[in-house]
Amino acid sequence: MTRARDLAAGTFELATGGVLKLETSDTTVTDGSVLGKIEFKAPDEASGTDANLTAAAIEAVAEGTFAADNNATELVFKTGATAAADVKMTLTSGGNLGIGVTPDAANGSYLQFANGYFAGQYGFGKNSYFDGSNYKAIATGGATLIQGGDNFLFYTAPSVSADANQTFVERMRIDSSGNLLVGVTSLPSASVQGFGVTGQTIVTSATSTSTREHHQFFNGNGQVGSIKTSGSGTSFNTSSDYRLKTDAQPMTGASDRVLALNPVNFEWISDGTRVDGFLAHEAQAVVPESVTGTKDAMMDEEYEVTPAVLDDDGNETTPAVMGTRSVPDYQGIDQSKLVPLLTAALREALTKINTMETRLTALEAV
Repeated sequence: MTRARDLAAGTFELATGGVLKLETSDTTVTDGSVLGKIEFKAPDEASGTDANLTAAAIEAVAEGTFAADNNATELVFKTGATAAADVKMTLTSGGNLGIGVTPDAANGSYLQFANGYFAGQYGFGKNSYFDGSNYKAIATGGATLIQGGDNFLFYTAPSVSADANQTFVERMRIDSSGNLLVGVTSLPSASVQGFGVTGQTIVTSATSTSTREHHQFFNGNGQVGSIKTSGSGTSFNTSSDYRLKTDAQPMTGASDRVLALNPVNFEWISDGTRVDGFLAHEAQAVVPESVTGTKDAMMDEEYEVTPAVLDDDGNETTPAVMGTRSVPDYQGIDQSKLVPLLTAALREALTKINTMETRLTALEAV
């Protein structure tokens, strides 16, 4: 080693191309032997006590007994705050890095954190490590695992004791086509039961032809609706149990209200198709619960006035300019809410018909 000159505070400068070599004087190196160490401290700091302790250090530590075919060594990084520096990070001979924890043995590059997370060629997990053959628990408890590749896979494992083998079960994946699959490895179908999203389509499947519930809807009052399949049909259900209701009264004046409805045949502006239906605000005047929103309502919408400017590396150099504009807040209609009124009006009509038929029969009998 060539030393150019001494500097202040006990440091030194090496000549160009020089090598700093730290060698142990031990003739037998065993597990835990320190081969070399660099310490950072301020022994002459006037404050004394903690200020004079080792503030940081880097050590090369043997991972086992050295032999003709073994010199496995880890690098240990120490830092201090209000006491002598202690271990904060360890880089093992296998290329595994532990931050706040000594990493467990693994097969290949591996990063482990003190809170139980790890990242490596096998994925990213919580409370788990891979020993080259099996996944094992870092501490007693359950675990999660995310793996990348052609598919993005999400797994969970039940609780086991520390260092016991774990059995991961796939719960969800995002496949190479961008499909989201829950509980299945391919899109649900007549033969694949589960949940998936492909493009803008939500797909659910129950392979049984018996009554099966696909969706449940809740609010602060509890379950307020569901979608079920049975046989070859689908039912869209909303709460209607008598135990949820009170003060039920007969409907009156239903025929007059139906006459106040104005069914029309109209053309959709977007594509020119013609259909039968209602204008929402007109139906709202007769059956308010069938319509949402307010006639002629508007709302604010944020939009991009000019796009962001990117450089050749894709970095934003000028942010996008955004603006706010007023756009229609369109009304909607739930035509199923018209059924009670139509039924009541039909009953009124049938009652009148029955009355007229009775009178006609009596007249014919004279």
